[in-house]
Amino acid sequence: MIDTNCLESEELDLFLSSSKNHAAVIPGHTIAEIFRPRDNEAIFASLKIICTFSRQVIVLKENRLANRVDPKAPAISNHFIDKDTTRQFPKFCEVIEAAQQGDPAYLRQIERRRQWAIERVETAQAAVGDQSEALEELRANFADHELRELRAGRKLKDETRFKILALVTQLADKMFADQSNGTHIHSPPYRYNQFVWRYALAHIVQMMQLLRKGAVRRAPEKARNDHFDNVFATFGTYFNGVMSNDMGTLMTQDILRVILKSLGARLAPDYVTTRYIEQLIEQQAKE
Repeated sequence: MIDTNCLESEELDLFLSSSKNHAAVIPGHTIAEIFRPRDNEAIFASLKIICTFSRQVIVLKENRLANRVDPKAPAISNHFIDKDTTRQFPKFCEVIEAAQQGDPAYLRQIERRRQWAIERVETAQAAVGDQSEALEELRANFADHELRELRAGRKLKDETRFKILALVTQLADKMFADQSNGTHIHSPPYRYNQFVWRYALAHIVQMMQLLRKGAVRRAPEKARNDHFDNVFATFGTYFNGVMSNDMGTLMTQDILRVILKSLGARLAPDYVTTRYIEQLIEQQAKE
């Protein structure tokens, strides 16, 4: 998974150029993030690396479609791929290149995409709000001594951990009910492979970090970013982790992996903990 903040990084360039078998996996919301209110040069810069390696880019389904993926499916990560969008990505990059050359028709397409991105981001921000109510509801589930232990960074007791897992399933159930698409939360162990359950886990983990710091609300823009970061962290558990400069995203991803591993969930090796990029740099230095 490639976080938006790494799209222009040397790390991504090295990763993709070192092998044609390496793929940059991006969720659908990344494109919206790129086309937010920015000048065209900033958009072109964000897309430069992934368009250079356009056939090594994998675009994922929207969250609502990811929620429908069968947790019992073999090679489950493949089922999250938006095959049509991935197949069309090189063509998308041709449009970007034509716009960069000043083609008026394609520049108008860029502007239309920008307006689409603004509307999408504003909708997401309005839906998330400032998280004050969600934080208060979460806080109400824990006794004072549990909150003190959390803020002190102490190891949580089994009772508290079981409570957190119950809250995750409760949230996942609510998310499914809100969608009304006929899907449901599976029983363990398949429950832990469901996208909505893992996303709920990421959300609770991230919110628990805010509780630990004593937060009572979150600026709407930061809350929206938290949502997108949790999507990166969630999808990262199905793929080889997340390439990100955001320590919060990496921490959430790491905690998710620890919890999911303890529950017996299927996980791909983590890009960060295997020190893959460091090994590439060392190999390049020797050459």
